[in-house]
Amino acid sequence: MSRDKEKCKNEIKEILATFSGKVTETAETANFITNYGDDGKTVMLHSVRRTDAVILEAMLHVEPMNKLCPKVTKGLLAHRVRGRWASTQENCFILLALDKYFQEYEKDEPDYAARLWYGEDFAGQQEFKGRSVDTNEVEIPMKTVQEGGDRNLIIQKEGIGRLYYRIGMNYAPTDLFLKELNYGFQVERVYEGVDSADHVSKDEKGNLALRNWSKDQKSL
Repeated sequence: MSRDKEKCKNEIKEILATFSGKVTETAETANFITNYGDDGKTVMLHSVRRTDAVILEAMLHVEPMNKLCPKVTKGLLAHRVRGRWASTQENCFILLALDKYFQEYEKDEPDYAARLWYGEDFAGQQEFKGRSVDTNEVEIPMKTVQEGGDRNLIIQKEGIGRLYYRIGMNYAPTDLFLKELNYGFQVERVYEGVDSADHVSKDEKGNLALRNWSKDQKSL
């Protein structure tokens, strides 16, 4: 698939589409879903991590700037235990994929400055020189976000090297009884008493009450 990309454009496109349909993503990581049954590990030496590594290396050959590549890489690194993976097979294929990732994404040694603005307000700056696994955090209070209104969060990088960053928000609602929302997909959960309908009840505010030691069933 990777040696003659021009002749195999259609096939590569179809395979990448299949990969995209088999991926599970979080905010930071990604992995591909595969299952060969109970014989997968013993007969084929299959593992999820090895599959991720093989697909990652292939994607780095044919579409190195695919947004899944950094996320799959981070997912592989997150599954290390005491600096290694579960087997020799996993170690071998993952290290080959990580070497290819390093050549594509990390070939330039970092020498840059990263700056952050929240609207017109300067939020911070950090200089990166040389390779490092250290992380730096900049926190903007929720009060500032609420008072600031509609602002842009701007990140600037000046220099060479790859900048990894994550933007997240930690918050808590002021009221624990949240109103339902409908964005086109609805899930409804119903509780019913098995032995008696009186075992499940609701008060005026809609709070659910279940009788102790009763048998209840839940339907979605």
